[in-house]
Amino acid sequence: MNTVIQKKLGVSTEIPELVEQLVGKELLIRYESNLSESCYMVENVCFWYSQTGNEVDYLVRNIPIEVKYKNNVSKKDAITITKAFGKGILLTKKMIDLSLPIKRIPVSLFLAVLSID
Repeated sequence: MNTVIQKKLGVSTEIPELVEQLVGKELLIRYESNLSESCYMVENVCFWYSQTGNEVDYLVRNIPIEVKYKNNVSKKDAITITKAFGKGILLTKKMIDLSLPIKRIPVSLFLAVLSID
């Protein structure tokens, strides 16, 4: 972690947070058609917050996507998606499990599939 950069720019340099931002950027590129350099009108990609403060990183055409870029994810990591939506995608560092309602998919695989036309 480079705390000088964080303090000066007010941004995070932690890898999991950068991966979350990368996923968001790629979702916008893939699912939004009204993007320009100066402004954009988001129609298909958003985030979700509950009244109690829970959040889901991205909601794409009503599919919740949570980024948990770490080696071990648990049921707790998917609790918000489970309670609010019942199904969705949990992006992980390496774990893959498609048998659950909340699919665990490695970020690298998700981004690779996302880039296919």
